[in-house]
Amino acid sequence: KKYEVKLLGADTFYDVAVLEFVDQPGKEIKKLEFRKKDVRIGEQVFAIGNPLGKYANTVTEGIISGKNRINNGALTGKLGYIQSTAVLSHGNSGGPLIDTEGQVVGLNTWGEIEQTSEQSYQTLQQLNFSLEFNTLKRVVNDLINNDGVIKRAFLGIQLSQRNKIYNGTYFPIDDEPIISDVVDGSPIAAILKNKIGYTIKRINNIEITNLNEALEVFESIKPSSMVKIIISKDNKEEEIAIF
Repeated sequence: KKYEVKLLGADTFYDVAVLEFVDQPGKEIKKLEFRKKDVRIGEQVFAIGNPLGKYANTVTEGIISGKNRINNGALTGKLGYIQSTAVLSHGNSGGPLIDTEGQVVGLNTWGEIEQTSEQSYQTLQQLNFSLEFNTLKRVVNDLINNDGVIKRAFLGIQLSQRNKIYNGTYFPIDDEPIISDVVDGSPIAAILKNKIGYTIKRINNIEITNLNEALEVFESIKPSSMVKIIISKDNKEEEIAIF
């Protein structure tokens, strides 16, 4: 059957849209629930999609092989992705990644490809990525509860990692995120302008061990909420509160 839907809202950062049925759908439509507990490396998952736009309801299976991956080549959301071996062919994007209980653990997003020559590419079938369910659930609920609009906090902090240069190439010294700069005129500029080079240890009581974790926590902060940051330099910690 075909049902008319309308666009409720969309998030261009994570490339997620929420569609709403115009009329009540039939009983053949079943809803999927979001997963409630974190996924585990090695856990079995299934991807459902429409590869090449020709093979509807195709299922591939695999295991979760990585968490909290960054999409370095994307123009949209760059963090919070699950890596799995459930193959995603062209056309699978937007389908669910589900666990053995049929709960949604991610939104199928992309499969990795590698350039082999100037005009040739190969698909790396063991490298497939899905937007993680906690981030997806938050985005979907924000769209539903805010009339299709995503509201995000703006702090104005820039983060990086300590690097060293070898033969003109930068290599990270460690994984910890440091404050590399602030945006002039931003809410955080006056507070942290003298803290450039400090390491971020905790954000809102969440321990931070790498740059990815810091980005994920900052991205989840709601507008108008207070942010507490524990920073460190020369083994001395300091708490900063931002309102």
